[in-house]
Amino acid sequence: MARLAFLTFGLLKEPWGAPGVAGFEERAPGNFAAAAASPGFLGRSGLDGVSWGEWIYPASLPTETYPRLARTLSLWESLEAVYAFAYSGSHAESLRHRKEWVNEFPLPTYVAWWVADSHTPTWTESNDRLTLLHTDGPTPAAFTFKSAFTPEGESYALDSALVKTLLVR
Repeated sequence: MARLAFLTFGLLKEPWGAPGVAGFEERAPGNFAAAAASPGFLGRSGLDGVSWGEWIYPASLPTETYPRLARTLSLWESLEAVYAFAYSGSHAESLRHRKEWVNEFPLPTYVAWWVADSHTPTWTESNDRLTLLHTDGPTPAAFTFKSAFTPEGESYALDSALVKTLLVR
């Protein structure tokens, strides 16, 4: 059975540690804990000190933006599981404040792709998928909630009934 790799990407308005992004930073531990407690969560880079490869920056990203980069890389059982987490509970509350902390940027804010059970995605791989989504749009190799695919490469619509069963309030 395949697992869903999921990268989130944002460019903060100020560098980490600056007063203007304090609310973002303060919410991060709670959001990480909420993700870990969510149905269908399988793991993330950085959890328990385990990194999924060297931290690589997207090639299209200007060097001066590096101190403002916010990213997560995680694994989930399904697209519905990560959707339910993202749009409920503490993470949904954080998303409502996104424009206070995160700049608009030409790269997508997230990308999803399927991986084999035995595979752990890396930061290099996630950058490649983000770039692929940016340049080619959604494909079976890099997609979004709105334009999703099955592990077999078929177009897929989120199962809203399953999302409702997974919602955490």
